[in-house]
Amino acid sequence: MEKQNKMGVMPVPKLVITMALPLMLSLLVQSLYNIVDGIFVGRISEEAFAATSLAYPVQLMMVAVSVGTGVGVNAAVSRMVGAKRYEEANRAATTGLILSVISCLFFMVFGGFFLRLYIRGCSGSESSLAMCESYLRICTLFSLGIFLETLGQRLLQAVGKTFLSMISLVVGAVTNIILDPVLIFGCHMGIEGAAIATVIGQWVGAAVTLGLNAATNHEVRLTFRGFRMTRETVWSIYKVGLPTVLTQAMGAVMLFSMNAILGALLPGLTAAGTAVSAPAIAFYGAYNKLQNFLYMPMHGLGQATIPIVGFNYGAKNAGRIRQVLRTAVPVAAAVAVLGTILFE
Repeated sequence: MEKQNKMGVMPVPKLVITMALPLMLSLLVQSLYNIVDGIFVGRISEEAFAATSLAYPVQLMMVAVSVGTGVGVNAAVSRMVGAKRYEEANRAATTGLILSVISCLFFMVFGGFFLRLYIRGCSGSESSLAMCESYLRICTLFSLGIFLETLGQRLLQAVGKTFLSMISLVVGAVTNIILDPVLIFGCHMGIEGAAIATVIGQWVGAAVTLGLNAATNHEVRLTFRGFRMTRETVWSIYKVGLPTVLTQAMGAVMLFSMNAILGALLPGLTAAGTAVSAPAIAFYGAYNKLQNFLYMPMHGLGQATIPIVGFNYGAKNAGRIRQVLRTAVPVAAAVAVLGTILFE
């Protein structure tokens, strides 16, 4: 007899909580390593911390594209698995892989040929801009890891394996946390060490999540045998994923604009009397890391509901979809209230 997927049979409140908790915890860990990353970089100098703040809009843009594509793949695959159309699910997964590689190539070209134009548009001292360029060049040229890691996690989530998705994300985050002090201070690599630690963490996470997919995901496979990329499959991915890309991309544009405004405020001075980048840029960078820490549990909850809704949409079970909303919205509100109390 065919084994039933828990997304179609488990009581909805229990299903939402059991799938959301691993994602909420894993995203908290990911956000925490951004904070820890900032702490170590801040020990180099305020200029170095400001450099990572100036680099963050580009990193946020990479996250926007990788997560948006992954969300679209997640929704398409879970819907097709729910309808037991496994060949179409495999086609959507493989199409997502190709789209992720194409997106990565865009950022690699940007890092190799157009990064200097971005740096010229940033506000900051010469030293902070130089460090920002070094940091971003490494993060963009070796960005394939974040795209593969995100795709692999979404494929695991699409079939309900959120705990395994959490493992891959936590392994990558812990790798970054361990390597930060080793490369920054032990190897005396400074801010370039922070960038290398970030990239290695992403590649380790990608290797783990793709390995877990190969070993445990028996419903969806990445395969090129008989594969043909179609306009319909691409549209099925981006009609869900594109709003996520645009929403997060607007956050990157806002952050870049705020850095430009804050760069003109309260310029600092070194002991020699030369100008350094505005402390306001460093402050705003720290604030964004803490803000993301608050938002991550709600993002995890949202990511957990996508495959549940997609699966039951494909299975034509509208009642379970309504139950998901009645469960997830109050939980998200409770998390938001708890986060507000924590911040106050």
